[in-house]
Amino acid sequence: MVSYKDPIIAKEIITDRYKNPRHKGLKGYGSHNRNKESCIDDIDVEMKVEDNKVVDVNWDGIGCAICSSSTDLFAEKLVGLSVDDANKLIDEYKAMLEGKEELNEELLDELIIFKGVAQHVSRIGCATLGPLGYKDILNMKK
Repeated sequence: MVSYKDPIIAKEIITDRYKNPRHKGLKGYGSHNRNKESCIDDIDVEMKVEDNKVVDVNWDGIGCAICSSSTDLFAEKLVGLSVDDANKLIDEYKAMLEGKEELNEELLDELIIFKGVAQHVSRIGCATLGPLGYKDILNMKK
């Protein structure tokens, strides 16, 4: 069984998602821009929601490895979730990056690879840029 807490595995996944994103490229659902003025991160996120369920998620733009990989992996994790469950996932992820000790690791699943980002305050914004953009869209869909 893969341990997403293993730093070597985390680095491999982050690098792979950065170099080979699976959800990069907008499809025209109406995008929402998020950027971080202190660095290069500038992305657009989009989401298609039907019957209170996330059916497609995409993004485009420029970002560092943490920003791009977290945005891409989140896109994959959100598809198939209800709007409420998608919000819960984003909230748990954000809490993890804010240092919450007791985490719902089953809910976070592979996203646990970003737990170490919490030790680097300047990188938390990179790791949350896409997910918080998705949350903005979810809140607009309510």
